[in-house]
Amino acid sequence: MTTGLDNHVLKLITRFHSTLVMNYLSWFGLVNLYPEWTLQKCGLIITDTPASRTCHAKYVDRGYTFYRDVFELTQPLEEHVCPLNPYCPTSPRSLHDGHCLVEPFNSNRSDFQNSERDMTLLLPVPCSFNNHG
Repeated sequence: MTTGLDNHVLKLITRFHSTLVMNYLSWFGLVNLYPEWTLQKCGLIITDTPASRTCHAKYVDRGYTFYRDVFELTQPLEEHVCPLNPYCPTSPRSLHDGHCLVEPFNSNRSDFQNSERDMTLLLPVPCSFNNHG
């Protein structure tokens, strides 16, 4: 679910096959929605279809790892509290929340903060931590 995204690229990006490819270039700079996971060369599967499995395989061949649920991906790294953990699918995320990597082309970060509207995004998958209580 997204709010305020009717005509924004984030509406489509949050539906990509995995968090690993939720990145884009915009007029203001580079955006990576899940930088911690991306830098660890792993991602959460959002879509599992024959076509998306072909995409996943391409990244696996390059050394990336995909997980089917958040518990497998983050459990060893941190204590998880839904929906407070920024990497929980039930947590609202924003370009302005400090958890997304936003690297502006202009060194003045306030230009981005003042001109790119703040939007909330959620991943379209459930959180699996409740199943591992």
